[in-house]
Amino acid sequence: KNENIVFAAVPNGTGNDFHRMLGEFDPEKFVASLQQFKANKIDLCRIETDSGGYFCINIGGCGFDGFVVDVLNRQRYKLGIKGKGSYVLAIMRTFGLYRKPKVIIRSEEFNYKGKMLMIAACNGSTFGHGLVIHPKATLNSGYLGVTLLQDVSLIDYVRNLSKLKRGKQIKHPEAKYFKTKKITVRAETNSLYIQADGEPVGKKNETTFHLIPEAINLLNVDY
Repeated sequence: KNENIVFAAVPNGTGNDFHRMLGEFDPEKFVASLQQFKANKIDLCRIETDSGGYFCINIGGCGFDGFVVDVLNRQRYKLGIKGKGSYVLAIMRTFGLYRKPKVIIRSEEFNYKGKMLMIAACNGSTFGHGLVIHPKATLNSGYLGVTLLQDVSLIDYVRNLSKLKRGKQIKHPEAKYFKTKKITVRAETNSLYIQADGEPVGKKNETTFHLIPEAINLLNVDY
């Protein structure tokens, strides 16, 4: 940790989901904050796999969301399909291709064995171009907010997309919300498609998400 290093967020991506938690971008206020150089400490998520470690500042996950990111990435670089509409196309393609793996999930707070649609380890609340996957997640809580969709059908997921857009929790017997500092997911069948802040990590058999509290300084912009 270096107190003299301060990170700043400029919304220049496709979804800009992390910046949704910070407020609407204002260039003048942003420059004024740079001059004042005030910062807030926020947490960080580290994703560990058998091939290395990765960091994410917003949301890491595996399963359906990781598959969508993999499809989205291939659309961008192989087919040249970009922009906000690429999210919709990637999700539609994933509906026809994705198969839920059987997994074993372990944490101090919650354990599970069975089929999994997806799991999201959330430092922030929003991903996938405006889907509030964990409404209670905050950047400096000292915990990862976990959203686990167990044996949830794709039809049920689609039915609840409007709730995610409105920032509402999914009310379904196979939808679980909890918080933890460390959680491990291991696939018994199929591989896990893993994503970190919307970037593909790859297909792995096991991954661990764990929180690093107050890891970085983020520029404090009063939007």
